[in-house]
Amino acid sequence: MSAEELKDFERKLQEGFEQAQYDMLLDKALKNQNVVRCNEKGVYEQSARDALAEVYHEELGAETKVKEFANQ
Repeated sequence: MSAEELKDFERKLQEGFEQAQYDMLLDKALKNQNVVRCNEKGVYEQSARDALAEVYHEELGAETKVKEFANQ
């Protein structure tokens, strides 16, 4: 595997991880569930809706619920 192929693989892997994290947060937010997060102060539990807003600056509105439900 060349250096360029390795960089492309790493980029795709990172994109997949980021998409999976977003999908998980959105799914949990739609179900009003909590997620476990951590920071420099330690481990804590947070509403998935709050985490979605904090990490992606995205509020979960009615249009998101309808769009997500239609995609299932």
